[in-house]
Amino acid sequence: MTSGAETPSVLFVDPHPDNREMYAEFFRHSGFVTMTADNAADALAHAPEVDVIVTGILLNGGTDGVELVQRLRRDERTKQIPVIVLTACVWKPERERAEAARCDVFLPKPCLPDHLLVEVRRLLALARVLRKRRATASAKADLLREQSAELFERRRAIDRRRLK
Repeated sequence: MTSGAETPSVLFVDPHPDNREMYAEFFRHSGFVTMTADNAADALAHAPEVDVIVTGILLNGGTDGVELVQRLRRDERTKQIPVIVLTACVWKPERERAEAARCDVFLPKPCLPDHLLVEVRRLLALARVLRKRRATASAKADLLREQSAELFERRRAIDRRRLK
């Protein structure tokens, strides 16, 4: 994944070359690095390298977009990457499956590229905030572990003195 100072990247996963390339071209002109895939296997290979993933539900190969989302969420390298499901499969059961798989946004097709761009930018901003919060929480946890270890050692020293 790229850092906040670098050019953001998006992976478009869709079985239709025209759809993939239309969104990819729009995002390239909007300042993004783009990657494309038409199946879940290729998407999983590229996923750790991107900041946001946009997938359809119907994909080439034996894995659909909902299962792709599930696999992304189980993988330590990709579980925090925002995922948008962009699909013409907008029936309630499909939406519920996508949401149960923990996609971040579910968008129906047709979807104008500028609307998708708004959602991607919103998710990137949210991801930056969450990364900062995780870093702060991690630093606090490290400090608490150090303090706990110090207290534990003090207690051991006191116990050793008592036993003498």
